[in-house]
Amino acid sequence: MTFAVPNSAPAIKPLALACAVSFSLFAGAASAEQAMTTVHVTGARFASDAALPPISASVITAEDIRRAGATDVNAAIRKIGGVYGRQSLDGSPDFALDLRGFGANGSQNLVILVDGVRMNENELTGAVLSSIPVDTVERIEITRGGSSVLYGEGATGGVINIITRRGAEAGYHGSLSLEGGRFDQYDARASVRHGEGPLSFDLAAAKQGTDNYRDNNAFRQKTISGGVQWAVDGSRLGLRVESARQDSRLPGSLTLEQFEANPRQTFTPNDFGSLDSDRVTLSAEQRIGSVELAAELSHREREVNAAYDYGTYLYEYGYHTRQTQFSPRLRQTSRWNGMLNEVVAGIDLMRWERATSTGSGASQDSKAFYLRDEMRFPGAANARLALATKNEANSQALLAQKYISQNSFDTTRNSVELAQAAVDAARAQLDLARIALNDTVIRAPLSGVVSKRFVQAGEKLSPDSPVMAIVDLAHLTLDAQVPASDIPRVQVGQDVRFKVDGFDAREFSGKVTRINPAAEAGSRAMLVYISVANDDGALRAGMFAKGQITTEKSGARPIVPLAALRKDGARDVVYRVDSGKVVAQPVELGMRNDDEGLAEVTGGLDAGAVLLAVPLDGIKPGTQVKLAGSAPAKPDAKPDAKAEAVVVAKKD
Repeated sequence: MTFAVPNSAPAIKPLALACAVSFSLFAGAASAEQAMTTVHVTGARFASDAALPPISASVITAEDIRRAGATDVNAAIRKIGGVYGRQSLDGSPDFALDLRGFGANGSQNLVILVDGVRMNENELTGAVLSSIPVDTVERIEITRGGSSVLYGEGATGGVINIITRRGAEAGYHGSLSLEGGRFDQYDARASVRHGEGPLSFDLAAAKQGTDNYRDNNAFRQKTISGGVQWAVDGSRLGLRVESARQDSRLPGSLTLEQFEANPRQTFTPNDFGSLDSDRVTLSAEQRIGSVELAAELSHREREVNAAYDYGTYLYEYGYHTRQTQFSPRLRQTSRWNGMLNEVVAGIDLMRWERATSTGSGASQDSKAFYLRDEMRFPGAANARLALATKNEANSQALLAQKYISQNSFDTTRNSVELAQAAVDAARAQLDLARIALNDTVIRAPLSGVVSKRFVQAGEKLSPDSPVMAIVDLAHLTLDAQVPASDIPRVQVGQDVRFKVDGFDAREFSGKVTRINPAAEAGSRAMLVYISVANDDGALRAGMFAKGQITTEKSGARPIVPLAALRKDGARDVVYRVDSGKVVAQPVELGMRNDDEGLAEVTGGLDAGAVLLAVPLDGIKPGTQVKLAGSAPAKPDAKPDAKAEAVVVAKKD
């Protein structure tokens, strides 16, 4: 068989990249997840428009907590919310929070709520926020300033409302965190949540501990929280159960002399305290037209025990409290003559009981009713401005005739400026309302087909929750796994040819757009991303392909079939037919492609030479041969392995 060497050659690839490389075809570069970023603020005991929150309100989201690295709710409120806190003396991470500078009584002038239920203790102790697993928090709202109308006694400084998760996105999601520090400090947290249609659940557990700086100052805590919720078509029903166990060693106080001698010592090595807390909350929400109904029924059990060793005797003390609260409420919004009217009303019923280890006890029944009616006058500002402008014109004419004083005119002009300021403020509120209305519409960032939907109609979503996945089939991306040893040959912009199962007769093409800098842990392969035009929509996301990456091109150098190569010692030679005789022609080789059976010749061979393409027994240099079957290919022809010629050895 003979093979004619052409003047030009097609692109060939190095062996490593010419081997079969499986590509996974996906639409990652052309897909997007649209997230809802609106944050709702419940400053009026109901979720309100994000564009109109209370002026002094600030919101801490679950994402803010994660980025700040806060390990408990108290730390998140202090570090992110900027709330001042005083260090606890029992070694726990619970700081005494203080809004608006009430000092030592700050915790008594602050209302702390969890899902609308008060956590403040009637025994004048601060709320134990470290007992709330931070992984269950959806957001924390901090409202500074008096809020006693809606939240009752103790809300002089403000309100901190902690809202736990109101459902989970579809599928299973979870997190695991382990931390350690000085003085044997450790913090282990784990959480899992799952959503399936209208039903969702979440579970979180945490364990913290530290020996702290002083002797006999160790702190240990275990918390667990679980919730299940059902939400559909404006209705929501949820149940949450929380439990916490705290144990603290109490080092006691030191005099200045004792502190200077050894600040870590203790003279109360046997003092300790413990706190057990359990809470169950049932909540419900329902929307009927323009009316929203909501209610929480909560029950909390709290047991505190302490022991103080006075040397001659051990004093033990403890008490048990239980609190039951029921808080139904409603909100109705309507328009009357172009004015927006909002009515919020509700009842807070609470029963609190306390029994001590000494046999004494106390109880308290609390009943509170609140009502707020707020009406907005969108056109009043313009009416006041028109009237003030008219009065200014009249005063200008009277001033010209000296019927009024300059001072009276200035007063009229000031009223115009005040009316103009009111109009500007109303326009600003209108702009905010339009922004809020615009935020209620989800707009796709690209054109395509919805491949996944992560939420159901009627669900309430937390910030950054995915809503849907969109795939643009016109622009797809190949995710190619290439051995790490071949990556040095791959560059952005190189051509790629590949085939897809089901399209055996069609070859697709693309270009390398980027290369992942890290190898896959399991296969040690590198991901190479290839852009593919898919104008006819033949390819779909998730298909598998096999292809090759063109890393180099041979240019005008001749190429020969691998079957024509032979070894003469350490040299590469080909058997060339010259004037009917076989001649061993040394050659220098370049790139090689075993898949296509071709090799590049960089020296020693002229274009148009006739070669023996297959090894034949008995043929050696100098043998007379006669070609039969087909003529040699033209110099510029592309090699065709099917166009074979028969080589006949001529006897001497």
